[in-house]
Amino acid sequence: IFEMRWPDYGSYIFMKYYVSKTNPNETYVAVDYADEVSND
Repeated sequence: IFEMRWPDYGSYIFMKYYVSKTNPNETYVAVDYADEVSND
């Protein structure tokens, strides 16, 4: 399970970093998306 979640976690980190550099305002979207995935 841990190995399976690794790619998703890394992808989230990269996406959040990329989005925050492109548009800091969209960073909230990435965080909200991650929260929804974690909740599910």
